[in-house]
Amino acid sequence: MFLFSIMGYYFFGYKSSDAESDKEHWGDLGKAMLTLFSYVTVEGWTDLQAELDKRDMHGSRIYTIIFIFMGHFIFTNVFIGLVIMNIHEATENYRRDQEIEREQIVQRKKEYMIQRQHNEVRQMLEKQNRGDYTNFYDMVKEFQSTLRHDDYVISVDLATNLTWIEAAITSLDHMENTVYRLQMLHFEMVNLLAMMMEKKLKERYGM
Repeated sequence: MFLFSIMGYYFFGYKSSDAESDKEHWGDLGKAMLTLFSYVTVEGWTDLQAELDKRDMHGSRIYTIIFIFMGHFIFTNVFIGLVIMNIHEATENYRRDQEIEREQIVQRKKEYMIQRQHNEVRQMLEKQNRGDYTNFYDMVKEFQSTLRHDDYVISVDLATNLTWIEAAITSLDHMENTVYRLQMLHFEMVNLLAMMMEKKLKERYGM
């Protein structure tokens, strides 16, 4: 922009005669810079060009078109692009910092929950060794009552994983029911085959 202001001052404001130069807009570098700023914003540039045309500076149109194309369509878009990129980068950094902070909070809470669960499991094992529980189910129920809905499940050791214990007990119950039903089905099938065999024997020997 400084280079174009020098060129504008030399082409349009350097001459001593007012009829041959536009000293109001191009009389010095400061005025030339302000005029070029009007070109960049595309605000009133037609009036500025009309003043140059009145003084038969027809070559100024090439100068105006080149600067408006470069200043308005290229530099302005590049500037806007840089601003958008900086905003996007700042937003990504803020989101990344928030995620790191959230992960740290979750990690601290997880460590606290795991430590608390380990302590409770150790206390229950001590009670079991002293004979405070009648069976394993009572111990699991007491451990379950100490858990909250936001507790983390320990998956390192399945022996202390409440979810695994509940799933194992439920699976055993379903397995027992399945075995019982299979036994009943097997008994019905054997009984039906025996009845069919007995009927065929009676028909064959006329019994």
